[in-house]
Amino acid sequence: MEQSLQQMSDALSRALVLEGFPVGVKMLARDGDLESVQYKGRPVRRLSKRLVICQLVALARYYGTVIGAAAPDLSVCRLGATALGFPVEDCVGVYTDTYFKGQEAARRMIDTTPKFEAGCYRAMLVGPLGKLPLEPDVVVVHGNAAQLLRIINGYLYDKGGRLEFSVSGDAGLCADTIVLPMLSRKPHLAIPCNGGRLLSMPSLTDLACGIPFDLLPGILEGIAFTGQNVPIVYPPAWQHINWELKDDAPVKAFLQRGSQ
Repeated sequence: MEQSLQQMSDALSRALVLEGFPVGVKMLARDGDLESVQYKGRPVRRLSKRLVICQLVALARYYGTVIGAAAPDLSVCRLGATALGFPVEDCVGVYTDTYFKGQEAARRMIDTTPKFEAGCYRAMLVGPLGKLPLEPDVVVVHGNAAQLLRIINGYLYDKGGRLEFSVSGDAGLCADTIVLPMLSRKPHLAIPCNGGRLLSMPSLTDLACGIPFDLLPGILEGIAFTGQNVPIVYPPAWQHINWELKDDAPVKAFLQRGSQ
């Protein structure tokens, strides 16, 4: 049976013991597309001040806010706006002799940052996955390494292989959890950038993962499957660090299965 957005959100939160909500992001081709979006019988709330993209995600994650924003309201972080294809001035000067030594290195980072085609989108809708009034393009999940490992397990359980990730230290949420998953059609693990940590993540250790929405049901199935067949729990118990694996121990038995 097809799951609702709320059911998928609840399943993620239960399996991963998330702090805050999984966040749904819907990219919109026109600013006017927001005018027709209804939330609880009213036009969806519009951003009334200029914020950055990762702040919208944080409002949804922590406060449960459903909010729409047009490109001009999200232009403060020019690299983030560039990644989403919004019209902004070139930001090479921001990174020259600050994050990068010289303009050439700064330009190389900007040019290799994943981006939507310029002008492809003009607005976005962001909110907790379970409350979003439209089916999202991507779901953004924040968590520590152990929590996000379960997403990787859930994605690869019926495929095998490996997932590859790229990072530049910048555009860690906008490019790496929204743009890259939508373009590659694969989950992407992200290290949030300094701007994101300053403005939207009161955590020294959280990572993030962007998941194309159409993959989420299969990932949830994979999380359940691996949880039944492998001795994995979250949160893990630190008491295990001094355990000797006896011959009849479930963990040792599992580890030895591959050699039999």
